[in-house]
Amino acid sequence: MKNYHFLLVCLFMISLPVSAGISQVLHLQTYGDCELTISHDTVVGFDGVIIIRFRTKDYKPCLVSKEKLSENLDKALQYFKSNKLTEVTSVFLGGKLSSYPWMTEYLISRSKVSNEWNSILGKPISGHANTYVSKVLNSDTILKPFLMPLSKHQYEIMGIDCEKIMINSDKLPYDGLCWISIKNKISIP
Repeated sequence: MKNYHFLLVCLFMISLPVSAGISQVLHLQTYGDCELTISHDTVVGFDGVIIIRFRTKDYKPCLVSKEKLSENLDKALQYFKSNKLTEVTSVFLGGKLSSYPWMTEYLISRSKVSNEWNSILGKPISGHANTYVSKVLNSDTILKPFLMPLSKHQYEIMGIDCEKIMINSDKLPYDGLCWISIKNKISIP
């Protein structure tokens, strides 16, 4: 009987369609112990995603400056365009928001004085923390390090979405996972 169940599970598994993901490194730069990797990831039949990761070789997060991010994203997009990879619709900030200190500092400072954040309960006055953080960070000033290279390569930022928001001991949002939705300014035939 056990063999019969095993056989059924195997038959079910092999009948499922397989969509292999493809990841290609667009740019890699090392800063001391930290490695900044920008890759293009896609699954057959879907738009691609640019993923930015900044971490040590043993996968601990590092802090990336606005200048380093902007410079390296520009180089990655140059490679991306010259190799005509699958179109992208988002940029995922791999790791956590805390790897981007200017974004975290801005989020905390805005939340301290915001009439939309309840610092006693550690949550927004209304709605969800994901929506609140996305709204706060959706600012050209904060997104400028992304905006400059993306604009240069004919992309515009449509917005930022964050989830899995973490709250610090002061009951303020400081970390989470975020991605930036982008759109190509030039339609591709």
